[in-house]
This record gives sequence, C-alpha cells and structure tokens, in this order.
Amino acid sequence: MVTMQTESHSRSAWASAFFASIVVLTLGLGIWQWNRAAEKEAQRSLGETRAQAVLPLPVWEEASEQPPVQAQEWNRQSTRMQGRWLDRATVYLDNRAESGRAGVHVVSLLQLEDGSLAWINRGWYAKAPGRSDPSYSEFRDGRLALPINGSTKVELQAVALTDWMTRMELSADPESLRDGALWQNLDWPTARALAEKTASATRIWPLVFWQTSQAEDGLIRAVPAFKNEDVSKHLGYAAQWWLMSLAAAWFAWRFRPSRPFRSSGSQDSTQ
Repeated sequence: MVTMQTESHSRSAWASAFFASIVVLTLGLGIWQWNRAAEKEAQRSLGETRAQAVLPLPVWEEASEQPPVQAQEWNRQSTRMQGRWLDRATVYLDNRAESGRAGVHVVSLLQLEDGSLAWINRGWYAKAPGRSDPSYSEFRDGRLALPINGSTKVELQAVALTDWMTRMELSADPESLRDGALWQNLDWPTARALAEKTASATRIWPLVFWQTSQAEDGLIRAVPAFKNEDVSKHLGYAAQWWLMSLAAAWFAWRFRPSRPFRSSGSQDSTQ
C-alpha cells in the first residue's frame, strides 16, 4: 500500500511539473507573438509617417561605395528624384494582378543626377497570362510601356521599398524563369547585376522605388499597402498560446499532489 501511494504521489508530482513547464513555455510564446505584433504595428506607423513627408533622395557621392542612407532607414519613405531613363533597360515582372486582372509590373532603370542608378517600378500594365497575350513578343523584346520621355531629364515622386516582392519560384534555375525582358522575379542581386551590365556603374540603390507621380504612359500606379492582417495574425497567435497556458495551468493544479506522503513509520514516531 505504501509503495502504491508513493508511486501515485510521484506520478502526480511529475504530471503537475510537466503542465507547469507547459505554462511557462506557452506564456513565453504568447509574449513573443504579442511583441511581434507591436513591432509590426510600429513599422506600419513609421511607414505612414514617412509616406506623408516627401524628402529629396540624398546625393550619393561618387567617391563612396555605400549609399548615403541604409536601406531600412529609407523603407516606405516618399521621395523626389531627378534623372534620365536608360534606353532599353526595362523588365516586366509577369503574373502580377491588379483588381482581378492579369498583368505585369513595369520596372525601368533611372540614372540620377549624381550618376547613381535606381530601379523604378513605374506601374502595372495589362497582359494575358503566359504566352497567350497577342503582344507577347513585344513584351519579350522589351518594346512595350517604355518611358515616354526617353533620355530627357525627368522629375518624379516615388515610395522606396526594401521588399522586392519576390514570388515563389518553381524552378531552381533562375534563367529558366526569364524570357527576354519578361521575368518572373527581380531580386536585389539580379537587379544589381543587370544595372551594372547596362550602365557600367556600381552605385546602385538597394531599393525599388514605386512611382507615385502621374505620367501619360497608361500605367496604373499603386504602392503595396502594409498588411494589417500580419498584425492581427500575431495577436491571434498570442491569444491561442495564452489559452493553452490557462488550460495547462488548470491541469497543473488538478494533478498537484494533494498532500505530502508520509509513511506509517513516520506517523507512529509522532504519536
């Protein structure tokens, strides 16, 4: 009987300790998700503040290899810039939808007055998926939706983003996802290499600038909004972890040993 009581007491203690550890773990995970939501909300608020204040793009000194500002410090910043479009330096990012319609993002290379280069997402242009579009060959050859001002000096307003909006690729070979000027994705390493090849320059902004100023080129312009659902998602996860914590706390209390076990010998010694 004593042995059975001892084993039962030990099992209860272990079960209670196990659920107590679950309480600690789920509490920590809930706090982590809450902090992630707070971080993203702060990023959204900072992005809104930057979007309202239009600043001129800082001058990139020719002798410097690094841009005058860090990319993250300029993320979602509205800015003004002046420069000249580089001929034939336009790529189309395929399979980008706008209001339920298929199309492409038109991305062109701009040489700024200080000699540095910047990739400008000039807007969205309609195109049927794959090779079914009647103008497919013109997309492939880079002959559609080109900058109308050519090499003339232009001034535009844009929002800088660090996110290149790279989509999932179904092939490990990036070259298989490019057909002339029609590409599936444009990431930073590829954008840098293409800019260096096009203009023989090394000062290339590690950002993509989404044009917001209007131009008579037929493109639809819309800067990607901050995804508020990301914040609510983290809050939902935090609530789930804390509910699990409450459940684990109940089990830890339920399985707690009711009283310290004392052997009959110890009981006799107290009489």
